[in-house]
Amino acid sequence: MELRRAAQVALARLPWVLFGAILHWSSSCQLVPHWRCSHQLVPPTRRHLRQLEPCSQPVVAPELEQALGVNGSVLLTMQAELVRRLTRSGTAWHWVGPLKPYYPTAVQDGYARLHQLLFDVKLLPLSSWGGRFDFERPLRSWLQQTSTVGRGGKQCQTSRSCMGGTLSRLGLNMFLLRHAPRVLENATCLGVDVATQYLPVIPGCARERMWSLKYEPDNPARPRKPRLDYRKRWMMLDLMSVSSPQRAGQAQAMFDLAIMQETFEHIRFPYQAAAALYQLLKPGGLVLWTAPFSTKFHLISGDYFRYTVDGARALFADAGFEIVGLHKLGDTALATGYDLGFGSADFTPAHLEAKLLQDILAPEGKAFEATASQEALYISSAVAARKPLNHTQRSRTGAALSMVRHGR
Repeated sequence: MELRRAAQVALARLPWVLFGAILHWSSSCQLVPHWRCSHQLVPPTRRHLRQLEPCSQPVVAPELEQALGVNGSVLLTMQAELVRRLTRSGTAWHWVGPLKPYYPTAVQDGYARLHQLLFDVKLLPLSSWGGRFDFERPLRSWLQQTSTVGRGGKQCQTSRSCMGGTLSRLGLNMFLLRHAPRVLENATCLGVDVATQYLPVIPGCARERMWSLKYEPDNPARPRKPRLDYRKRWMMLDLMSVSSPQRAGQAQAMFDLAIMQETFEHIRFPYQAAAALYQLLKPGGLVLWTAPFSTKFHLISGDYFRYTVDGARALFADAGFEIVGLHKLGDTALATGYDLGFGSADFTPAHLEAKLLQDILAPEGKAFEATASQEALYISSAVAARKPLNHTQRSRTGAALSMVRHGR
């Protein structure tokens, strides 16, 4: 009786089984066609894939081919590379079976698996920091300018891979160029480590007055006065030592500009360091400052902090500065790409121009638009802060906060 019922069920389902087999056979060369079309209803194993010969080229929708630059030949190459890497790495792929509808679309589910697979076969991250800068020439004028200043240098005009292609550096250059007109002519300027990396971006900085800050790790127990080498224009500085005019000595109110790029994440006492910059600058002097919000851990020689735009603003307001510019570098797409090793050429010039340097105009704690999913993550925070001309009149709130943080 049971055998008869099973036979009846099988006969009832046979047309649908045959129909499914025909669909599988007819679509296998168009949907997953890298290997000879298999008539199996079960997908072939990796061992089978290595033994099968290429099938006809897959069909890619014209819209995707135009948007992504991916045609059937590229898909075949990508699949072959992944199979080779899976075989070579011996990675025990942890997903089994077809996609499960966890996310709203199959594309999102597939992306989640592909993301993990690329890490497993060591195709991600693409690089440590990202430096690809191979836009089609000629470059747009703003991109030409921002990629060849700072650490980018002249090599970016010809090289396909240079520091100008790193998203964080390209954003830094945009920030410096934005605020360069604020610096008056014949200014005395201070730059971190090698002054000639970024100070020449500022036309107002006199070449014979460009100083390099050789930062020494702070030692609260034994603060040291700054040591100045006028011949080399070097200043060896322990920032704990210049929190007052008396300790700053000859360096007190010496500079019209200080550029602190991607430095404060390595400083263990950031509030004292901001107070030190206040002492080093002349009344009306400017500090141009960036520090990472989303980036990898990197020891030079320590790595202590990440900065939101509100935290960066508070850091300098509490030290007595006037905030004349506040920005975030990047949006969520740029920041996640940066952390995965993407270079600037992995994004369109239009996206970079619109999103790499964004103004934050809302007061502290009110930048709600920056919390939207497309904007909540960014690469770095950037602050342009000026020492007031009447520098004895500090913000009452800032001074109170400074007293609390400094333990006075």
